[in-house]
Amino acid sequence: CETAAVPPFVVSDEGPGPLLATCAPLQLCFHCARGTETLNLSRLTQTQQSVKVLDFCRGVESVRTLDAGALGKWAALERVDLGGLSHCEVIETNFLCGAVKLAAVDLRGLRRCKNIAWDFLASCTALTEVDLSPLVECETVCNTLCYHCTSLRTASLANMRSLQSIGFMLFRGCSALTSVDLAGLTSVTAIGKGAFYECTALRSLDLSDLTTCVRIGPMFAYGCSSLTCVNLSGLRACEEVGTAFLRGCEALTNVDMSAMGECRKIGDEFLRGCTALTTLDLRGMAKCEEVRGLNFLEGTKGLTR
Repeated sequence: CETAAVPPFVVSDEGPGPLLATCAPLQLCFHCARGTETLNLSRLTQTQQSVKVLDFCRGVESVRTLDAGALGKWAALERVDLGGLSHCEVIETNFLCGAVKLAAVDLRGLRRCKNIAWDFLASCTALTEVDLSPLVECETVCNTLCYHCTSLRTASLANMRSLQSIGFMLFRGCSALTSVDLAGLTSVTAIGKGAFYECTALRSLDLSDLTTCVRIGPMFAYGCSSLTCVNLSGLRACEEVGTAFLRGCEALTNVDMSAMGECRKIGDEFLRGCTALTTLDLRGMAKCEEVRGLNFLEGTKGLTR
C-alpha cells in the first residue's frame, strides 16, 4: 500500500500491532493515553523502515516532553507534523537527528516549547526549509540545531520573542542556506560559537533586532563566502565579539560597526580574508579596549577607508 492510497493508521503508545510490521510505507497518526507527559516511541521500532508520514495531530495534548533520539533512525520518514503537541515544553536531544529523508517538518503546534536540546534537526540532509517562528515561548535553542542540513535553503527564527540563548554551530555546514530571518529576536543575550560557520551560499545577515545581545561567540559567520551584506546596527549592547567573526567572507564589501558603542573586545582574525572589503566604519566604538592578535584585517587589500 502507498501512503496516498490508504487512510492514516492511528497508533497508540502501546505499540503498532502486527499489521504495521509487514506493511509498505504508511502514514501514521499518533495518540497516547490521557495524562502521558513524555512521548516515548521506543515500542514502534517495527515501523522505522516503512513510515513516511508521521502526524502528532490529536490525542497528544498532555505531552510535555519529546523523547531523546525518538525519530532519527526512521529511515523512510519524509514528513512530520507536530501540530497537536500544544503543551510540549521540552524537545530532548537528537529528536530528529539523522532522519536523512525528512523533507518537511511542521512545528506550528509547539507554541509552549521552552527548550530545544542538542541536534534537533542535525544531519537531516533532505530538509529544505525550517520555520521556528511559532515557538514564541522558547527560551533556549541548544547546540547544532540544524548542523549539516546540506539541502536547507531557508530558515526562520523570526519573532521568537522569548529566546534568550542560542547554542553553538546552529547552522554549521548548511551549504545551501541562502536566507535566514532573525527579525524580532529582542531577548537574545548570547549566541554561541560558529552559528553560521561555512554557510557558503548565505547572502545576507540582518542582526538589527538583536538589541539585547551581549556576547557573540567565535566564528559567527566564518567562511560565508557569498555574504554581501551584514547589518550590525542592532548590536548596541554587544560587549564582546569572538575570534574570526566574519573571517573568509570574500564577497563582503562594507562593514559598519558604528552602532556597537558598548563593544569592549574584538577577537583575532575578525575580518581576515575579506578580500573584497573596501569600507570599515568603527566610529562610535569609544569603549573598545582590546583588539586581539595581529590578523584583524589580514588579506583586506582593497580596504580604502
